[in-house]
Parts: sequence; structure tokens; C-alpha cells
Amino acid sequence: TKTSITSLSLPDSVEYIGDYAFAFVGTAANKLLAPENWVIRPTLESLSINSASSLMHIGKYAFADNLISNIDLPSNDGLLLDEYCFQNSANLTTFSVANGSLITQGVIYGSNKVSELELPSDISVLTLFGGYVSYIPTTLEKITITDGSTSINDNMFAGLGMVKEIIIPSSVTKVGNHSFYGCRSLEKLDLTSVTSIGAAAFQGCTNLDEITFGSSINNIGNKAFEATLYLNKKEEQEFVIIDGILIKYNGNDKEVTLPSGVTCVAGGAFAGNHNVEKIILSSNTNMLCNGAFDSCGSLLEIDSSYNGLVEIELEIFDTLDTSKFNFVVNKSYINSYKDDIYWSLYEDCINRK
Repeated sequence: TKTSITSLSLPDSVEYIGDYAFAFVGTAANKLLAPENWVIRPTLESLSINSASSLMHIGKYAFADNLISNIDLPSNDGLLLDEYCFQNSANLTTFSVANGSLITQGVIYGSNKVSELELPSDISVLTLFGGYVSYIPTTLEKITITDGSTSINDNMFAGLGMVKEIIIPSSVTKVGNHSFYGCRSLEKLDLTSVTSIGAAAFQGCTNLDEITFGSSINNIGNKAFEATLYLNKKEEQEFVIIDGILIKYNGNDKEVTLPSGVTCVAGGAFAGNHNVEKIILSSNTNMLCNGAFDSCGSLLEIDSSYNGLVEIELEIFDTLDTSKFNFVVNKSYINSYKDDIYWSLYEDCINRK
């Protein structure tokens, strides 16, 4: 019988825990009623699984409805946590998943006291709680990404407005598009190891104030830090530059000369600026990214005549009036521009004067 079990220590030799194996462990109330109408009050408070355990599969609803407060699983590569296996863990506050684990829908669905998670970057918080943001408890404040993760996928933490802290290990070098979009309670981040940041990665993180960057960033996507406290506090700064990448121009000049340290103009850098008419690139600028000049209604010229070859992303001039716009390039490199597979999309803008 499973009735009244309060603690469980799993033998190291166990490889599989079956569906419903320890589900609804507890004592029955309302015994004056027919058994099918009994209410089961959970009693299982402690689950002990050693790090040397051979466990490889926890079945569906295996521990559904329990009072366990902390669950530490072994770091067995390929360990499968099946659907709703820890559903309604009423007292669960921390939950850890190792690299290489396999997760299905709703593993900790209904566990409404969870405050801290530790998990690999490829495991979705949404999936853990059942697939909807509304299922994630408002108590969740901290997420630690396990060491060994190398990238954070697109949309991975998007919409987690309750989370205040996310720890990113030094093994992570890439942050995908919209990865942290709308994490409005997030206050600080350490991105020291990150070299690539996707479009809108932190857009809408309205309380994100403190960000630590490394010195090897080579890409910052369109509007990566739009509507963040970090960027808003720099509104008095004419040029906001991160490791050579211009992410925002806050000035109102009609003619803008980029500082010599700017190597790349990121998406959103000039977006929506209706004053600028001419931009002179620095001699070190070698990259113009999609969205950099979106809705710049007065922009008529970009001068790169002091540069070598400047890499142009596919949709860079899409929102400009290309019937009037002039992209001035160094004539010594004109043949290199002609060799670009996208040449036909912007050739009419090259050296119009």
C-alpha cells in the first residue's frame, strides 16, 4: 500500500519508476463516503535519489500530488522525465535538471510555490509547467542555467515577467532572438562570455538596469535592448556603443559622423530618427545591420567613402526612399560590391551623385 508514506529513498539499482507508481500517496479523508469520493491528503514529504543512481526514466504521474519541497535528480545523460511526473508538488520550492535530461509536458505542473529553477538552456520553463505562461507561478524569481550550456534558444525565457534573476554561465556564447523578451522584473545580467545577441533579445525588460559585457561581442541584433532601463538611462548619451557596436544614436543632428571606434551599426541604432539626413561612417565601420535605419524618413545619404568594403545585410535599405537615397562607397571597392549576391537590390543607390 502507498497510504501514509512520508519519505522515500530510492535504491541506486532502480532504472525505471512506472506510471502512477507513487501518485496520490496519502491518507484518505471522508471515509464515510464511498471510496470513489474519498479525498486523498498527500503525505509524501521527502524523496531521496543518490547521485550514483541508475535511474533513467520517471513515468507519467509517477509522483503526482505530493508534499516534497526539494527535488534533486541524478545527472544521468538521457534521463527521461515523463508527462506530469511531479504534478502538484504542493511544497516544491526548488527544482534542478541536469544537462542531457529529457523533458516532456507539465513535469511540475501545478507546483505553485516554486521559486528557483536550475536547468539547461534547451529546456523550456513553459514546458515544465504545462505550456502556458499563466501556469508558471508568480513565486518563480530565479533561474540558473546549468554550466555547459552554450546557447540560449530563440524565445526561451520570453514573457517570464515574474523572474528577477537569471544566472548565465561562462559557457554560453550566444543569446537568441527574443530570448528574454518581456522579462520585466529582470534587474541585472552578466553577459561577459556572450559574443552574439539576437534581435529583441532583451526588449521590454523594463527593469533591466545593470548589464556586464565582455570584450568579444561581434553581433547585437535589431532592438536587442529596446525599452530597457539600461538603454533609457543613456538617453543623454549621444552614441551608445558596446564593444565597437553602435546600438543607439540619441542625437538630433542632420549630419552625423560616427566615432572612430564604431565598427558596426546594429539594428535599431537610428530607427525612427526623422532628423538625420546624412551619416558619415567611421573609417573602421565594416557592418550595417538590418533595421539600423528603419523609418528614418529624412535620411538621404550614407557616406562610406573613407572605408574599405562595408558588409550590408539584406533588408538594410527597405524602409528608405531608394529613389533618392545615395550610398557613397569607396570606388576602389566597387567591384567587390558588384560581387555581392544582393547587389541587384541596392545597386541603384550606389554612388548616385
